Amino acid sequence: MKIVYGISGFAAGVLAGLLLAVLETKLLMQLHRETITPFVIGATVLICIITGIVTGVKLAAKKMR
Repeated sequence: MKIVYGISGFAAGVLAGLLLAVLETKLLMQLHRETITPFVIGATVLICIITGIVTGVKLAAKKMR
């Protein structure tokens, strides 16, 4: 059960991270900070993925009780 919720949290984190990356890209391009864009996008996607996995595993633990 935890694996299924972890995988779904991973997928949700990837999608949320990529949506936030689009917004960050537009903002950073307006600020003329093209050189740091890949690093910021990568960090945002990783943070969203980790948050999604942790949330999914916690939800699975709660449902199993």
